[in-house]
Amino acid sequence: MVAHLLLLLYQHHPIITIFLVLILASTSCGEDDNKDYRDCKNHFNCGVLSNLSYPFWGGDRPEVCGHKGFQLKCEEGQLPIIPNDTLQFRLSRLDQPSRLMTLQLVNSQDYICPSQNLANSSTESDIHVFGYDLNLLNLNLLYNCTVPNSTLVQNRISSSYCREYSGRISFYGSDDILESSSGLDRTQCSIRIKIPIPVSSFRRLTGNISELEQVLGEEFNVSYKYDQGPSICDGCMASKGICGTNLTDPNREFLCLCRDHPYPFVCKGNKDVMNVGRKVRMALGASLGTVIIMSIAFFFWYRHKKRQYVSFVSRSIKSVPCSKAYMEKRGSYNGIHLFSYDELEEATNNFDETRELGDGGFGTVYYGKLPDGREVAVKRLHRHEINLSNMAINKIQSNALNELVDPSLGFESDYAARKMISAVAELAFQCLQSARELRPSMEQVVEILKDIQSRDYTAERAEEIDIPSDDVVLLKSGPIPLDCTLSL
Repeated sequence: MVAHLLLLLYQHHPIITIFLVLILASTSCGEDDNKDYRDCKNHFNCGVLSNLSYPFWGGDRPEVCGHKGFQLKCEEGQLPIIPNDTLQFRLSRLDQPSRLMTLQLVNSQDYICPSQNLANSSTESDIHVFGYDLNLLNLNLLYNCTVPNSTLVQNRISSSYCREYSGRISFYGSDDILESSSGLDRTQCSIRIKIPIPVSSFRRLTGNISELEQVLGEEFNVSYKYDQGPSICDGCMASKGICGTNLTDPNREFLCLCRDHPYPFVCKGNKDVMNVGRKVRMALGASLGTVIIMSIAFFFWYRHKKRQYVSFVSRSIKSVPCSKAYMEKRGSYNGIHLFSYDELEEATNNFDETRELGDGGFGTVYYGKLPDGREVAVKRLHRHEINLSNMAINKIQSNALNELVDPSLGFESDYAARKMISAVAELAFQCLQSARELRPSMEQVVEILKDIQSRDYTAERAEEIDIPSDDVVLLKSGPIPLDCTLSL
């Protein structure tokens, strides 16, 4: 719609169109935000979880938008996964305002009596990436160990037997239990895995393999935190910034991403003022562009409707083809220029309402300007505004021709004037005939008027005029057209 209007405007007013395009371009080019700021405005969406923001990142959100340990990967049709070098957790529920999430270990069966290949890829480093949570502890799974069984019994550590390790001992325990055990060296186990689980789940374990399988496969709730606390991120967002991470810092410190450039904690106030000013300019530009487009649309709509109305009225009031064709063929008569209807339409801008000078006795008067610069007044007679023919016939039928004549012409007192007026009236009635073949041509009208003008009525014998026989002509039944002289 907008493109169509711009095309129409360009065809008629190219300069205005170029000016409008420049305004729209200036508003659209005002968005010069920092790249990281723009990228981190995107949210992470996967499955039933949507609009995930800091500390989570992944997908359309680069690493600078999140925090270490909170990367998300989306598998089509499934819930997002939090990946790690050794473990993966599926994120099934999330409450960001409360910073609570529900996790489940992916492929939990793979960590029960695993193969040696899996063990070689694991490390002893703490994989607890969810911050300090009193409801969680690290479960240490130790397989293929050379630790004496007596040492486990001495330290009250439950052991299990995995046939895959040729009779070697396998056992598990929390960080606190293993660190407080005497004579226990975890390096004596070739496979060492740490998995965070709820404290309540750990208390259910009694050394049974089936219990371990059940605990590792369960969902669990966890509250997550990130470095320096969430209050720093809240302060950044309060300053119209977006929380992120400084990737150039070895410690991956917090970074507040702002429109102009990043800041350590919050966006600077003077920059906010600058951004507010830019927003105001953009809003004003967009508003101006909208007003211009709406004005253009209204202008074309109004012009289209007005042309339809003018075209309809013009068709309803134009004279018969013979008279208009004759006038357009004849440029002047006795030195007086004859204007065509098209010329008068052009002079008055299609009889524009803004050019109305007023209402005359039988029509509206318009201001017009000819191509040569001359100013004219044009009276437009409408069929619905006047019906002179019916009025004249009614006067004749009621023997009241004198009411149609200016008394100063001497109709009642001057015999010659009475005869001339009656002759002109008879000619006018002939022009009012409905049937075209009964109406005289313009050449005949001119000749009759010349004859009336040259005839010597004073030499004729004065006699009483019989109005019904002398002034009334037989009219063919049917609608009576306007006088040919009123077609303009």
